[in-house]
Amino acid sequence: MDAPGPGPTAVGMAELVDLLESSNDLAFIFDVSGRIRWANAAARAFARIDGVDALAERPHLLRAFVTPASRERNLPVALAQLAQHGSWTGEIDGLRPDGSTAPLSISVIAHRRPDGTVDSCSAIARDISAARAVVQTLGANEQRMRTLVDSAPIGIFETNPFGSCTYVNPAFCRITGVDDPLEALGLGWGSRVHPDDAVRVGTAWAVAIHTDQPFTEEFRFVTAAGEDVWAAVEAVPVHDESGRTTMFLGTIDDVTERARLERQRFESAELFRAAFEHAPNGMVLTDVSVDEPIVLRCNEQYMRIVGRTPDEMRSMNLLDITHPDDVEFVVAGRHALIEGRIDRHDAVVRTRLPDGTWIWCSLIRSLVRDADGHPKYTLSQVADITAEKAAQTRIEQLAFTDSLTSLPNRRAFVHSLEQHLASPTYASGLALLFIDLDHFKVVNDESGHEAGDEILVSVAQVLRSIVREGDLIARLGGDEFAVVLIGARRDEMVHVAERVAEALRFPRLLDDGQEVTVTASVGMAWAEPAESVDRLLRRADEAMYSAKRHGRARLVVARSLPR
Repeated sequence: MDAPGPGPTAVGMAELVDLLESSNDLAFIFDVSGRIRWANAAARAFARIDGVDALAERPHLLRAFVTPASRERNLPVALAQLAQHGSWTGEIDGLRPDGSTAPLSISVIAHRRPDGTVDSCSAIARDISAARAVVQTLGANEQRMRTLVDSAPIGIFETNPFGSCTYVNPAFCRITGVDDPLEALGLGWGSRVHPDDAVRVGTAWAVAIHTDQPFTEEFRFVTAAGEDVWAAVEAVPVHDESGRTTMFLGTIDDVTERARLERQRFESAELFRAAFEHAPNGMVLTDVSVDEPIVLRCNEQYMRIVGRTPDEMRSMNLLDITHPDDVEFVVAGRHALIEGRIDRHDAVVRTRLPDGTWIWCSLIRSLVRDADGHPKYTLSQVADITAEKAAQTRIEQLAFTDSLTSLPNRRAFVHSLEQHLASPTYASGLALLFIDLDHFKVVNDESGHEAGDEILVSVAQVLRSIVREGDLIARLGGDEFAVVLIGARRDEMVHVAERVAEALRFPRLLDDGQEVTVTASVGMAWAEPAESVDRLLRRADEAMYSAKRHGRARLVVARSLPR
């Protein structure tokens, strides 16, 4: 690991490293290829790694310290959970270099770049050999209890402190539609949760585990036959004498019939509150009983995005902070949702901050209905995508700009010329100058490409200084440039073209003190009625080659058809 720099943050990092180094738990950081980048003392001892420096000297892959069977069993589930939720908790069989194994409970967290791709993962693992040994020595009383639990008509399950199932009874499998109890261990039961409920259930379960609070939820499982089963699930933390959580013990009951009769479509109010408040995106509930989106409730993340306080957000009309150009689209989407014409409204809108600046936000809105199916709220998920928009704009600029001269490139030039030829401006006159430098290859061969680049940048500067505002300059590639003159008399355009040819005729002093002379041959063509870009370019190009044949360093105007 790099040594932290000075300051309070560095001190905090050093203390964290010291804490992890002294921990009996295995802690490590690995990249997306599975290469271990850092490991604490306990992890290095388990893997027989001599020290932190050894990780940099040769690769150590995480997969080498997990048994093949454990990799096959856990890797697909882990990858899916990391991709969907950014974390995974489970149990694996660790493999030491000497061939011995040890059961490990493990929690993995994915760390993402600003664009959302995974950069690396950190993990904490604990040797649970002793805990398993204790379980294996349980006596006849526990066996009788297990028999009772196995025969119970209600589903019963237990998890480790990290929320991964360590036991499920047959009724649990029957209710959830899991064929083999082994499939439900770890987080395997999650594969049977209805896709529409998965995010809500996963969020609620994570909240219960991380806050050491009871879990109470009703949601759907999907059986192998494709049938939906509504289940009431409750789990409570079990503590030892010191107050440390040792497991979660839970029950699951088939409430399909009751759910159908009561038409319950939402989680309990308290769990909804937790999911709403702690969502990573901004969340906003707005009223559907009025014409305007009046805020009923929003979470802290949304207030951070828009830079407002709770008092400022109370009963706010969101149209007041929406860009005027986006209001019509936002209102139309809201009406379509409320009227049932669409199920979801996705939008990208601009939102005004208190200082008057505008940010770009992605907006996903859905309609919340009551048990009778009547519209009750609109629920909006909001994320600040200003940085992503700026990056997209930059990429688009690079795609249409010559990196050396900062002029539009051929792609941008052709696109703009097509627009000009199709617009009313063309009626007032348009001329194309095709410019090719004379003997430019000699400069590159004798003085080097850096000298050639200086010449090309100098040509771009000269063209900018001569042409008028509103005209178009571009570098087509190599030593070829183009200028489009728009909306002027022909004699004025010819004058500009002559100035261009003259300005590109004098010697130039390079940065290394060397003097070179590069002239330019210029072909000029007037745009004719219904003329295509390709034909206009070809005529200007032919005029340019005529200038070269007649001695170079001159302007030749292409013959035009009678008007």
